[in-house]
Amino acid sequence: MEPFKNIFNKASIKNLANDINAVYPDFDKSTFVRLSSKSLNDLELKDRVRQISASLKETLPDDYEAALSVITNCVQEIEGGVSEGFIYWPYLQFIEDYGLDYFEASLDGLESLTPFFSAEFAIRPYIKAERKKTLKRMLKWAKNPNEHVRRLASEGSRPRLPWGIALPELIADPTHTSKILEILKDDSSEYVRRSVSNHMNDFSKEHPEFVSRRCGQWWNANPEMQKLVKHALRNLLKQGDKKALKILGFGPPKFSAVKISLESNIVKFGSSLNFTLEISGDKSQSWMIDYAIHHQKANGKMSPKVFKWCVKEVKKNESLTISKKHKIKPITTRKYYPGEHAIEIFINGKSIGTHSFELLM
Repeated sequence: MEPFKNIFNKASIKNLANDINAVYPDFDKSTFVRLSSKSLNDLELKDRVRQISASLKETLPDDYEAALSVITNCVQEIEGGVSEGFIYWPYLQFIEDYGLDYFEASLDGLESLTPFFSAEFAIRPYIKAERKKTLKRMLKWAKNPNEHVRRLASEGSRPRLPWGIALPELIADPTHTSKILEILKDDSSEYVRRSVSNHMNDFSKEHPEFVSRRCGQWWNANPEMQKLVKHALRNLLKQGDKKALKILGFGPPKFSAVKISLESNIVKFGSSLNFTLEISGDKSQSWMIDYAIHHQKANGKMSPKVFKWCVKEVKKNESLTISKKHKIKPITTRKYYPGEHAIEIFINGKSIGTHSFELLM
């Protein structure tokens, strides 16, 4: 599979140049293409975006607002929507890099461009520089007819947006974005509601009480709201947070006999850990069953990673037997080490047993 960074190549840069030239006839296409394409193969994704942004600065009008008008006018609607609009990322980067001194015009530009490629990264320096003013505008965006603009109000103000710069003031105080989330939690678009749940989950590390209390207030019989709340609470649920579990109806598990068995106590890297849970319930109840793999680290200690498994409705004195295959294969976010590992099973956040195994590399 071709690296995603290659979406920014000489051909796509020429297409951008042609789009700009169509609305700005004095545009120096050859200089823009030359500057944007310089040592392109040596650059990673974000560096390519920044280089194209810098090339826009060199070749668009010196007046920022005139340059902004050019890039907003040259964007054309594309089939497939925002997911295919990565090629427009440099336009948002241009606003992020050069627009802070032109606050209102830049926010207008972000609002105009976000339906084509999300402005969730570009808005963040504006929040850091002018938090109150920016969040006031984002509160208006939360009521915008366009779902991409509404989503930007939540996604752009996420305290811990992946790939985005952190927002310490929002991390410290979740009430700064509360009004935005209250408006958007009932949004007609799942795309927007998903952002709200991710936004709330971001707060769960520093503010678990806030998240569980607010999600408890939101919980109702609406399946869409239940889905939002479950996703917002996902990290607290993995941690066995009692308040989060209670919201979803998961109390302390009541069970008698329990057995965790492995198909083999030796697992070869690249294959699967195959395990079975056998358990008998003492009363009718809902069970949220998760498991953790305790991975060996370079220093010989083990570090757990929790995975979701399943939810079961168990009747009084009912016995349950379920099996799972967990693949242990190369991934970019983890380095594996040979030696002792362990699997631990949780029901409703409570550990019910551990079984060790050896990983061979």
